[in-house]
Amino acid sequence: ALIETIDYLVKQDHPMGIITITNALFCLIHLGLFSLAKEKIEEIQNNVNAVDDFQLLKLAIRSESEDLKQIVNVSFTLFPKVLGKKEIRLLEFLLEKALIDDQLELIIECFDQLKNFEMTENDKLHLVFFLISAHLIKKNFDQADQILHSYPLELLNQETTALHFLYGCLLYMTEGKEIAAIH
Repeated sequence: ALIETIDYLVKQDHPMGIITITNALFCLIHLGLFSLAKEKIEEIQNNVNAVDDFQLLKLAIRSESEDLKQIVNVSFTLFPKVLGKKEIRLLEFLLEKALIDDQLELIIECFDQLKNFEMTENDKLHLVFFLISAHLIKKNFDQADQILHSYPLELLNQETTALHFLYGCLLYMTEGKEIAAIH
């Protein structure tokens, strides 16, 4: 269905089509269909004016087989000073991959570079999940605690945020299961 959607939208001449096309291509990548996404990008890139979008998608594809640290570093050279949704999406994808691949130092290093970029508070909140997770896995509880407590306690106690889960993990690891259960 994604391929048919992409093919249909390529034939349309609507500006919103670009966003949907790149979203569909990213879905293929996220599903692990790297070859199919790469093939589709190569097929349509001359017909669709989305060079920057395709460049970011190609980095996500390259992360399957190339050194993740190198991909992250290349990404930062391509990013504008103010990160938008497509840059955040790529970062979330790469950070998730680093977390799964146990490349925790890469996540921490990434956040040193992120200090040079601007983004929305909501995007920061999505990305900091990976940093806190890396510190928790590495048993750097003081660092995780410091980051978590840079947010209001109301946010940490809000069950709909990822911070609630991470705060519960920190409490479990540092204070015990009774305190974590109360949280």
